[in-house]
Amino acid sequence: MDVLHASPEKPRQRVAYPPRQCPECGATFKPQDQRQLFCTKEHRTAWNNRATVRGRVLTPYAMAARQTRDGTRGDKLTGKRAAQISHELMQRYRDEDRDAGRMDAVAFAALRIQHGFDPV
Repeated sequence: MDVLHASPEKPRQRVAYPPRQCPECGATFKPQDQRQLFCTKEHRTAWNNRATVRGRVLTPYAMAARQTRDGTRGDKLTGKRAAQISHELMQRYRDEDRDAGRMDAVAFAALRIQHGFDPV
């Protein structure tokens, strides 16, 4: 019985990905992986922790606003107030990010879509 000998492994070639901007700090960096969005693990963690906190606050109001069509269907009073609150929160978050030099939500969504992140 013959034994097949594996040939020596070819050295892996590093792929050079184009530089991109870190959403957290705005610095340009060279990603090590095609899907790397942040320059450091700490920046990814900071971004995700902030998004988690914001999402916990915003989601119930945004959903109530959407389900009542901003207060034109169903519980109109709650829907109108939920829409106001969700809009105020989104504006606050946008202003906080701009003041801190972070990427805005539209640019971040575009970056995620461009690099294959799909939450659905």
